[in-house]
Amino acid sequence: MTKKIRLFSLTILLLVILGITACGGNKDAGRFVGSWKCSDSKGNATTITFNADGTWTRHVVSDCFI
Repeated sequence: MTKKIRLFSLTILLLVILGITACGGNKDAGRFVGSWKCSDSKGNATTITFNADGTWTRHVVSDCFI
């Protein structure tokens, strides 16, 4: 079940990233610059940081190993 939740979360994350990059010519793209935090039902935290130069990083804190 945990693998299904992780796969679902990763799929949603990829769709969000794809949606953001699809709007590359948008003048409002700068509004996404910064750090965005979320967590799943078990409290595992994920932080995504979008930089002004178009790059991004993701940091995931999890209590389980795959």
